[in-house]
This record gives sequence, C-alpha cells and structure tokens, in this order.
Amino acid sequence: MRNRTTSIYYLLKVKRDHIGRLSGILEGLDGIGYSRTIDPEKGTVEISAPISQKNNLDDFLSDLPNWVIFKFIRSWEGD
Repeated sequence: MRNRTTSIYYLLKVKRDHIGRLSGILEGLDGIGYSRTIDPEKGTVEISAPISQKNNLDDFLSDLPNWVIFKFIRSWEGD
C-alpha cells in the first residue's frame, strides 16, 4: 500500500495580539485551513489544511502580511 500525504502544515511566529486576527481571517475563508496556537506567549501558531488546499493556502500566506505581522518558520506535509 502506498502512503499518501493528506495534509500540509505551516508553523508561524505571529505577533501575539495578531493571533486572534489570523484565526478569524482563516475561519472566514470557509475551510481552506485551520489554525491552532502552539505557544501563546511566543506567538507560535500552526496552520493545517488538506493537501488539496495547498495552493489556496499558499496564496493566503502570500497576502497575510497585509493583515498580520508574522514570521514563517517552516512547512511540512504529513498525515
């Protein structure tokens, strides 16, 4: 049986008072991805999405600096 990647993950460091803004914007885009706060003190946030949404999520991250101050840490694919 062949392994299939089903999700894409992005780890970001977000300005602490922008964590809620990031979550709200992402929620308003009807399921392209989900965010979860890893460390609220450091502003570490993980965004996950189905692999089928990768292009949409990449576009979202390209536009994100217009609304949220963040630093990209890393991305990976997995289950």
